[in-house]
Amino acid sequence: MIMYGVIGSIAAGLATTLGCIPLLFFDKISKKIYDATVGFASGVMLVASFFSLIKPGLNEGLGIFDSKPMSFFVVICGLISSCFVIKYLSEYLERKNLHNYTNLANDSKLDSQKLILLIIAICIHNFPEGLAVGVGFAAEDMNNALSLAIGIGLQNIPEGTTIAMSCLALGMDKKKSCFIAFLSGCIEPVASILGLLLVNTSKYILPFGLGFAAGAMLYVICHEMLPEFGKSEDRDWTTKWLFLGLIIMIGLDFLIA
Repeated sequence: MIMYGVIGSIAAGLATTLGCIPLLFFDKISKKIYDATVGFASGVMLVASFFSLIKPGLNEGLGIFDSKPMSFFVVICGLISSCFVIKYLSEYLERKNLHNYTNLANDSKLDSQKLILLIIAICIHNFPEGLAVGVGFAAEDMNNALSLAIGIGLQNIPEGTTIAMSCLALGMDKKKSCFIAFLSGCIEPVASILGLLLVNTSKYILPFGLGFAAGAMLYVICHEMLPEFGKSEDRDWTTKWLFLGLIIMIGLDFLIA
């Protein structure tokens, strides 16, 4: 399962590179397209958090502890713990005015410190996704883990476009912008391996790990993605794409599993 987890996370991470393809044809991304990517990614990650992480975590906990209250407690502890971790890292980026890397497009000055912090911001954003894939495969439910990896890979495609466009706006050329988008996907296999190794040290860590991965993803959705809805020029448009993401991910989870 470790091998499958690594392969799945690499495939999901490399999907960000596919998002660079529009750069070959356009130098700017319209607000309408950006709103669509936010809605779609939010829908996919919401379903993945509940169906592919929290629900399996509760089931695993029930099998391990033979107690519904104990299973619930362990998964929720993992979920809350991850929120505190991601919150701390996010607040650090906020102090550096780099919490949302897409806002960097408003700043045309590029220096080494800004570039380093940009990469850190992207890594923090993508780490929960890789962790989720790794922990998902560690649960040894191949169908569920596969649907999770596919779903995260799908939402990584428009995310790669956004990252590359932000780098382009900072003054990088197209090759460097695409390379940064590629690097952003590389953090996911690293996080996946970490999740796999931690969970495989003890079966008791698995429910906690699934809750932790779900909490990290939910925090990113609530703190970074959903606020973008308020900035949308056409909320109906963004909502349609959110529902499309929900439908596709529910279909993947139900039909594959």
